[in-house]
Amino acid sequence: MRSLHLCAIAVAGALLLAGCSGDGPDVDPVPATATGGGSITLTFPPPADGTTAEVPDTDTITASAERDLCESIAPEIEGWAQGGAGAKLSYNTTVQGWAARNGGLNDIVVRDRGVVDTITVKTCPDVRQRALAALGISDLASGLVGFGN
Repeated sequence: MRSLHLCAIAVAGALLLAGCSGDGPDVDPVPATATGGGSITLTFPPPADGTTAEVPDTDTITASAERDLCESIAPEIEGWAQGGAGAKLSYNTTVQGWAARNGGLNDIVVRDRGVVDTITVKTCPDVRQRALAALGISDLASGLVGFGN
């Protein structure tokens, strides 16, 4: 939830800066209203064509996202075989990048690091086994740092 607040603040700041530039076309600013507790609520007008924008479901891991995790891990394994803290840092960066690219799945991984094992057991068990061996860990969840339980 904290990351959502930080994102809202960052977006509001960017919108305020963009509104001050004077270089862009004249558009109505997006109203930002302060609410209690120091948070900001952003209200976006509906699209002019009457359609609704699709927002990725950050609580669902699609089959495409599962394949992407395997495809993200596989090319990194050789570098992880060197071992050490750098290998585990690279592994964490790979998982964070995958989660961010696939609709902000970081929240799911934070709630349950084991989801990485669940996906790789199902989708690419061979890649999972090679990654475990290269990282010297018994499960992929235990190699994740800063993701919660």
